[in-house]
Amino acid sequence: MHSSEESRSNAGSLSSARGHQFACDLSESTPLLNYDILLCCMHFLIRKSDLLSIMRTCYALYEGGLPLLLRTVDSHLPKLLLEMDSFLMCISADPTRRGPMVRSFKLIYPSFFGSYDNTSHVIRTFAEVLPQLANLTALELGGLDRWFNPDFNFESALDGLSNIQVLCLSSWSSSGNKKTVQILEHLTSPIKTLSLSLAYDHADDAYQNLFQMLSRYAPTLESIDITKAGLGPADTVYPQLKNLRINEIFVDRISISSLLTCAPNLRVLSIDRLHGSVRHNLDRSRDDNILAQQNHPPWHGLDEIQGDINVFYALGLKCHVRLVGIRVSLSRDIAFRPWECVLRDTRPSVIEMSVELTNFKVVYIPDIIPISSRQNVTHFSFYVDFSYAREFGTMDSAIDHILLLLGSLPLEFLMLSLEWNECDSSDDSEPDTGGDTTYLFLLNLVDDHVNFIRRVAQLVPTLETMVLMISIDAGPSATTWKVRRSAGDVEIREE
Repeated sequence: MHSSEESRSNAGSLSSARGHQFACDLSESTPLLNYDILLCCMHFLIRKSDLLSIMRTCYALYEGGLPLLLRTVDSHLPKLLLEMDSFLMCISADPTRRGPMVRSFKLIYPSFFGSYDNTSHVIRTFAEVLPQLANLTALELGGLDRWFNPDFNFESALDGLSNIQVLCLSSWSSSGNKKTVQILEHLTSPIKTLSLSLAYDHADDAYQNLFQMLSRYAPTLESIDITKAGLGPADTVYPQLKNLRINEIFVDRISISSLLTCAPNLRVLSIDRLHGSVRHNLDRSRDDNILAQQNHPPWHGLDEIQGDINVFYALGLKCHVRLVGIRVSLSRDIAFRPWECVLRDTRPSVIEMSVELTNFKVVYIPDIIPISSRQNVTHFSFYVDFSYAREFGTMDSAIDHILLLLGSLPLEFLMLSLEWNECDSSDDSEPDTGGDTTYLFLLNLVDDHVNFIRRVAQLVPTLETMVLMISIDAGPSATTWKVRRSAGDVEIREE
C-alpha cells in the first residue's frame, strides 16, 4: 500500500513533460494493470494539460478521465473561447451521461472587453447544455450584461438546476443587473453562499431592495457578499447566516438595523464604504446609535467585524469579538475618536488596523489603541501611507512613535506596511516639503531592514512573526521573518 506521499510523487512524475509517452509505454506492456494504476494517479494531477495528455493515450483512459476533467470548468471569454467551445461540444455529444459530471462552472466576460460576436453561439449552446448539469453545485457568471442576448430566454434553462449551493453573479450595467434579478427569481436551489457585484443605478427600481428578493433563500443562506446595490428593510429571519459582507451599498439607518436584527447567528460582519443616511449621521451621540434605538440584543456569537470604523461607531455594537479589522483615516483634524469607542465596546483580542496617516499633529500615534484595549492584542496590522504628508517632522521621530506603540502591545504577530508614492500635484503653492525626506528614509530602511526588524523584536519580547512591507512608487518589497529567542538573544530568520 503506497503512502499519500508516494502517491503524490507518482502523480508528480506523470505531470512531467514526458507524461504522454510514459502512459503509452505502460499501456503497451501490461494494459490491464497499468490502466488501474494510471486511473488512480490521474486523481493527483494538478494541471489540466497533464490530465489531457494521459486521456489522449486511449479511449479507456479518456472515458476514465472525463469525470475529473469536467468536475470544474473555469473559462474567461473571449480568451478561452476555444476551450469553452470544446467543453460544450463534449457535453453535447452525450449530455445525459456527461452533464452530471460537472460540479462547478465559471464563465466570465471581463468588463474591459467590448462586444464579441463570436461568443453568441457559445452562450446559446451553453444555455442548451445547462439543464443537463444536474449535479451542478457552484455557478459563477460574470459580465451578464455583455454576453446575453436580451431576446434569448436564458433564465428558463435554470429551472432544472436544484442543487446549486454557491452562486456568484456580476454585472457592469443596468441591463446586467436585470439579468441578475431574473436569475435570482428563477432559481429554486438551496443556495448557501451568494456573491453579487452589481452596477448601482438610482433610476432602476428592480433591485432597490435585494434582501426582500433574497428572502426565498433565507432558510439556507450561510454567506452573503454584496457590492454596489440598494438594500431596503429586511423582514425575514436568516437563521443560518454566519457571514455578511456588504460594500459600496446605498442604505439608510432603519434598513441596516433591521438587516442586522434578522441575522441572529452572525459570526463575521464586514461593512465598508456605505452610502446614504448612515454616512451622513455619524456625528450623532452614542445615545442615539442605530442598534440602541431598535433595542437590539447583544450578539454573543459575533466573532469578527471588519470595515469602516465610522460605520461601527454609528452601529454602537456592544459585544466581545475576537477580531476587529478597521480603516482609520488620520488625514484631518478629528473632533472625536470613534475607534476608541469600538475597541472599548468590542474588546477584541486581534486588531487589524489600516491607518491613513498624513499628519502627525492630528493624533499621537502611541494613543491610537487605548490603554484599556492593549492587554489582549496579540495580532496587529498597521498600514501607514505617507504619500500625501505635508508635516512629518523627522522620519526617525515618526518611526519612534510607531515603535513606542508596538512596544506596549503583547504581540505575537505583526504586519507593518509603510508606503510612499510620488504624487503629482497641479497646485504649486503647496510643495511637498516632506517627500524627499520620506523617500530617502524608506530607501535606507529597505537596505537596512534586517537591523530594523531586530530592533522591533527586541522591543516586543512576545513577538514570534513579523511581516515588513515597504512600498516605494508602487514597487512593494515584502519579507516575512520568524523570531526565536534563547538565553536573552534574539535570532531572526527570513521565511
